[in-house]
Amino acid sequence: MRRATAAGLTSRGVRHRVASGRWERLHPRRVYRVTDRRLSDRARLRAAVLWAGPRAAVTGLAAAWWLGLVDDCPDVIEITVARDRQPGRQPGIRVRRRSLTRVYSTSGSRPDRRGGVGAQIGAGRRWRRWDAHSTTKHGAYPAVVAPTAARRLLLVHSHPDDESITTGGTIARYAAAPDTHVTLVTCTLGEEGEVMCPELAGLAVGEADQLGGYRVAELIAAGAALGLRDQRFLGGVGRWRDSGMVAGYGVLATVDTAAPESLHTSAFAAAGRADQVAELAAIMDEVRPQVVIGYDPLGGYGHPDHVRAHEITMAAAAEASSVCKVYWTVAPRFDVQSGLAELAEVDGLPWLVAELDELACVPDASVTTRIDVRAQLPAKLAALRAHATQLTVWHSGAHAAFALTNEIAQPVPATECYTLVGAARSVRAHETETDLFEGIEA
Repeated sequence: MRRATAAGLTSRGVRHRVASGRWERLHPRRVYRVTDRRLSDRARLRAAVLWAGPRAAVTGLAAAWWLGLVDDCPDVIEITVARDRQPGRQPGIRVRRRSLTRVYSTSGSRPDRRGGVGAQIGAGRRWRRWDAHSTTKHGAYPAVVAPTAARRLLLVHSHPDDESITTGGTIARYAAAPDTHVTLVTCTLGEEGEVMCPELAGLAVGEADQLGGYRVAELIAAGAALGLRDQRFLGGVGRWRDSGMVAGYGVLATVDTAAPESLHTSAFAAAGRADQVAELAAIMDEVRPQVVIGYDPLGGYGHPDHVRAHEITMAAAAEASSVCKVYWTVAPRFDVQSGLAELAEVDGLPWLVAELDELACVPDASVTTRIDVRAQLPAKLAALRAHATQLTVWHSGAHAAFALTNEIAQPVPATECYTLVGAARSVRAHETETDLFEGIEA
């Protein structure tokens, strides 16, 4: 409207042009589009976002074009809006509705045409950061680009340190692989964990109850050691709380096995499953993973949060159109037994070696996939050390072990194993897999 006024048009003149169809009103704040002449590609993107209204984002190929990732702007502009929005229909615009839980953007004096995860679209000289909770104003128009890597892996874990103990080598291997995007979703902050460091004992439950925040920092450090660039908390940081090991180790510990008073009001295992599935489904909708890793129905060793994580992972993956394969992280009995036997022969180990029956393991025949992570062991050990409140790492030559607060040694294997439980569009191999993406066409 300011440009129209500067050109000598009155409000009546603008209304006449709108009534005649020569102009189209795009935004309540008197933003118009001229319809009797062809718009440039840049103008089409701006017009599409303005038409969709606040909290709209350019996505897909149109956003990729804006970022310089593809050469041609598509004829149909894809716009993503919040699930509760109903912007209607408009020629040349395709609307997607989903949860805009997080949006990455760049800030600067001009749009970033060199790449990145997201960029802002606007006509002004000043550019501002935009997130899913803000509204468009002052000429800043957001754009979002989902991961464009050909291979996309998503892992769901219950607490900080679970990702490093069971899948640290796998994360490091695929995070460093070309054209591969790895996303880690952690469901709780691990507030109920024990504290190994005496100097940090005051963080624990029953004291200051601040362990969760400290473990967030540990998780970030572990992720950095593994080369992980996409870490998320289900529902946001602190949405659900660690439920604690309410039924004892090795017991299938669901909410039904615990007295209600023993669970925190926001305990992950006691909260509504539907909300948790919806949050995870929204992440899968954004990331579009072909491969998802979670726990088996026992959650490995029976922790109620692991059991709940298994339930919501399977439910969300079943609804995600992009998911080709679902794996459970497992420890085969023979591998665990061999690792314990090797530790028993090593000199200088500062802990007792665990008994085979003390550790969670599965029959060897249930293992379908073995990932060689020997090259990633240094990164995995560094990630384990980052979780200093929860465990201690020992390493000597070719041997490595860690111990939790029980000070019982567990081996750090050079192979991480999985059970393939769902393969919607892939061909299950007759022999043991050595690559999670085996059989998936990019």
